[in-house]
Amino acid sequence: MNNNNKILVSIYIPVTDEKYDVFIPIGRKVKKIIQLASRAISDLSPSNIPETATKNLFNKTTGNMYDSEAIIKDTDIRNGAKLILF
Repeated sequence: MNNNNKILVSIYIPVTDEKYDVFIPIGRKVKKIIQLASRAISDLSPSNIPETATKNLFNKTTGNMYDSEAIIKDTDIRNGAKLILF
């Protein structure tokens, strides 16, 4: 997958009060992005937050929650989007 198939987004994690800038593939479902991000946060967080603590992805600007079955390219998530994983 080349960089044309990925976008750079900023994901804020309220549970840890941390922000991550990550490339996400536009052809994946929102639920897969949530799973991957949750696993990474669980592995990297010193407070051992379980993967199940983060279940939904929100647009930080609008507050709208993304459908977990939606494909990233079919949402309003674009380069530079600010998201919340909660």
